[in-house]
Amino acid sequence: MEFHVFLPNYLDDDEYEKEPQDYQEHPALPVWSPVLEHKGSEPALRLAKRWLRQCLKEHPECADTRCVRLPDRLLYIRTRDFKSRSFEVQLVETDGAKGCYVALSHCWGKVQPLKTRNEEDLKKWKKGIPWAELPRTFQDSIQITAFLGYRYIWIDSICIVQGDQDDWERQSAQMGRYYESSVVTIVAASASGHEQGILVRKNLFAGTVMLGNDFSDIPVRFQEPLVHKMPWFANPIDPIDMRAWAYQERLLSPRSLVYSTQEMKWECDTSHCCECGMDDTRFRDGRHDYHFRGIAQCTKAEALDVWYERVVPVYSRRDLTQGTDKLPALSGVVAKLSERIGGRYLGGIWEDDFIYGLSWRVSHENWVRRPIKLCPKYQAPSFSWASISCEGRYPAKRVE
Repeated sequence: MEFHVFLPNYLDDDEYEKEPQDYQEHPALPVWSPVLEHKGSEPALRLAKRWLRQCLKEHPECADTRCVRLPDRLLYIRTRDFKSRSFEVQLVETDGAKGCYVALSHCWGKVQPLKTRNEEDLKKWKKGIPWAELPRTFQDSIQITAFLGYRYIWIDSICIVQGDQDDWERQSAQMGRYYESSVVTIVAASASGHEQGILVRKNLFAGTVMLGNDFSDIPVRFQEPLVHKMPWFANPIDPIDMRAWAYQERLLSPRSLVYSTQEMKWECDTSHCCECGMDDTRFRDGRHDYHFRGIAQCTKAEALDVWYERVVPVYSRRDLTQGTDKLPALSGVVAKLSERIGGRYLGGIWEDDFIYGLSWRVSHENWVRRPIKLCPKYQAPSFSWASISCEGRYPAKRVE
């Protein structure tokens, strides 16, 4: 197994609390920038806050979402003592007020320990949600929100009444706006369920090497290679990368703070950076799955290219618990692209480019292999790529 090495000045129990610059290089070893071992440490939280502040102050191209119409419901966070991670949380109705808030994008997992099932839950959560009842991922996201300096967070499973079809349809239709208007979206990319959490400590291998004329022992830590440092690696590495609902949540968010399996990452309209200090060129030149920047200024032809070359193949290979969500889970992206494409949107096909829209095929080129499945319930017209549960792909070149 291959490892990358870095040298800390110390190896005591508090090592993970130190800043990245506290790691030193040695002339005899190739040293990679270390990632912080504990995502809940103050240095990790300060790094996230620094990325956000830099974007808000220095990125005029990024949307200013600090005074927007709030979602209909939000979780209000009252910090009693941050050092001891003591918070009070309650669900509130915003009544059309304006302000700023953080959103959470996450995998629900097979079991949801806490969600708003009915009006009874809604009334109960408005009085307060016991901290112990919140699953680990929600607790961590609330802590991050508080440290960033915000009091409100939107979490879909709590802010939408899941057992009320009218409320679900009304709120799910607004989800695109909710993520697009958030000041930042916390992406719990590494957690496949609510109980795993994202502010976790990643154990690094420790040891010593003998260097120099006297062959003295030098303490070192080893970390596995980061996949985006490998230009040939294009496969998703996080559980959230295979969830359909999470695609538009991250695509529409003006800023994303991503807690990935290997490191923290930052994505906004201006920059893409991560703990290791490497700039992902795929994001900059538009080849990244979540690149949706500048869509408001693109031409109709460019918007259609984005749809055919990236949105359809990336989205269609993702998983849905309910196949009937195939079209609703992409409605926010469709609304954004319709501003540039125009015309009617017919269940996955654009009317103004209907003939080419019918030329999709089932793809077997991607690393994700799955059987072709028809949904037992209606999810899209049979002429649409959205009617089946597998990756759809279009011919390489669209002729005008």
